[in-house]
Amino acid sequence: MGNDSLRYRINFSPDSFKELAKQLMQDPDYRVVDEARYRTVVSRFYYAVFLEIRERIRQFLQTLDAETFRLFMYFFKTGEIHAIIREILHLLDPFVGNIFSKLHLERRKADYELDEYVGFPNAYKASKLVQKLQQRTAEQTLRMLLNENLPKVNRALKARVKRRRCHGRY
Repeated sequence: MGNDSLRYRINFSPDSFKELAKQLMQDPDYRVVDEARYRTVVSRFYYAVFLEIRERIRQFLQTLDAETFRLFMYFFKTGEIHAIIREILHLLDPFVGNIFSKLHLERRKADYELDEYVGFPNAYKASKLVQKLQQRTAEQTLRMLLNENLPKVNRALKARVKRRRCHGRY
């Protein structure tokens, strides 16, 4: 499999998920399925930010360092990309990493915890977390942080690959 298979262009704007979430949050036509609406809102807010950050990191690594980019792309295929994004954000800025982890937990609750109620407070919390993340992960800020912390990111990705090998998942 050559490098060409790793290159792709995103045609869908993850920001559309954020706009959908905002509309759903305020749309009174969905009151009959209130909880489903709020679960969807939380999930869409998460994916709006996750996809935006993932793509920025992917694009920056592609131009900054071939080895780190290759390691990052490996995790696209393993299904561990969500954990990798959390780990990278924690390395770059622990405050941002914590905000993203909180949003991830809200998304997991909305998508998987069917015995727990998810309502407007969860959707509102997710919207506030997204606002904070978008302020702290502006394109230039993220590029600068990646550039400054590239060796740390590279070591973290290598360590994760090594752990996968130890567990026979490489």
